[in-house]
Amino acid sequence: MLLDTGASVSLISEFVYKNCLGGIALQNSPSHLTSYTGEKIPVLGQIQAPVTYEGQSFILPLVVVKGDRPTLLGRNWLKHLKLNWAKIFTIKQTEATFHKNLEQVLSKHDSLFKEDFGSIKGLKATITVTSGAKPIFHKPRPLPYALKEPVEKELERMEHYGIVSRVKYSSWAAPIVVVPKKDKTSRLCGDYKVTVNRCIEPEPYPLPNVEDLFATLAGGKYFSKIDLSNAYQQLELDPDSKTFLTINTHKGLFQYQRLPFGVSTAPAIFQHAMDQILQGIDHVVCFLDDILITGSSVEEHLALLDKVLSKLKASGVRVKLSKCHFLQESVEYLGYRIDAQGLHPTETKLSLWKEVFTGH
Repeated sequence: MLLDTGASVSLISEFVYKNCLGGIALQNSPSHLTSYTGEKIPVLGQIQAPVTYEGQSFILPLVVVKGDRPTLLGRNWLKHLKLNWAKIFTIKQTEATFHKNLEQVLSKHDSLFKEDFGSIKGLKATITVTSGAKPIFHKPRPLPYALKEPVEKELERMEHYGIVSRVKYSSWAAPIVVVPKKDKTSRLCGDYKVTVNRCIEPEPYPLPNVEDLFATLAGGKYFSKIDLSNAYQQLELDPDSKTFLTINTHKGLFQYQRLPFGVSTAPAIFQHAMDQILQGIDHVVCFLDDILITGSSVEEHLALLDKVLSKLKASGVRVKLSKCHFLQESVEYLGYRIDAQGLHPTETKLSLWKEVFTGH
C-alpha cells in the first residue's frame, strides 16, 4: 500500500478487492476520481473495511477502482490512523514495488478472470465402455416439488452455457442427483454409478502422488494458489462419449457436452489435461483444479506466476479469482498449511479427499 497525501480517498484495484477482500459487500460510491494527469478513474464502488492499527480498530471507506492501479492510502484514512511516521519511513519501498508488480501480472491476464465459461482448447475428454456393454436407461426419479424450480433454473443455466443440450432420444440415461446449495440454487449431476460407471474402461493416467507434489515445493518461500472455475466442465467431451452421459429429468433428456462430476474416470481425465497444459514449468504443482506455484524469491515467484497464467490463458480456461491467493508466505493446499518451514497438517485434511472425488 502506497501512502499518498495528495489523494483524498484510499483505494484498491478490482483485483486486490476480489483476491483479498471479496467477502465484504461492494456498495455504491459517491467518489468521482481523476489522476494527477487529469485522467478519469473508473470507480466500481466502495467497501467498509475493518482496520486495526496500533491497537485501535476502525471501519473505514475504501474505494474499489478498475484498471491497473496501485493500492493507495489517502488522506481520509490518514486522519483516523494517526500514523507512527518513524515506523512508516522504515518500510522498504521494495514491498510496495512487489505488490505493484503482482497487480501488473494479474492485470496482464485479466481475461482469465471473466465470469463466462471457459473451454480448454485442443483437448477433449473420452469415455470408453467395455466391449459388449449394453446401454442402461433409467427413468427420471420423482422430484420433490420444492426442488423443481431450482432444478429447472439450473438446467436452463447449464443449457445456456453449453454444458448440456436437449436430446429427443438416447439409449443411455442416468437419473439425476440434486445437491441443494446455501444460496438456494441446486447443483445437478448424473447418478452414473447406476449406468456408465458399471462398465466404463478405467483411465490409465494416474493421479499425482501427494508426497511427490510437496517435494516439488521444497525451498519455496512465496506461494500462489489458483482455483479453476467449474473444474471438469471446462473440458469438452468428444462426440462418441456424449451419449453415455445423458441424464433423464422431469424436463426430458439432456446430453452432457462437457465432462461432468460423477463419472469414475473424470478425475484422471482432467488431471491429464491439466498436466499437459502446465508441463515444462518448474516449481508448479497441480492436483485436479487446484494449482500451487512457489518460488524462493518474490522476483522468481512472480515470473513463474506469469508463466502459469500465460499457459492457462492460452488454453482457454477460466480462473475463479475469489478463491485464488497470490504472493502469500503461507497457504493451505490438500489439507496442509505450507510455508517456508515445510508442511503443517490441518483439520480439513481428511474431509478434503471426499470432496475431491465426489465434487461435493
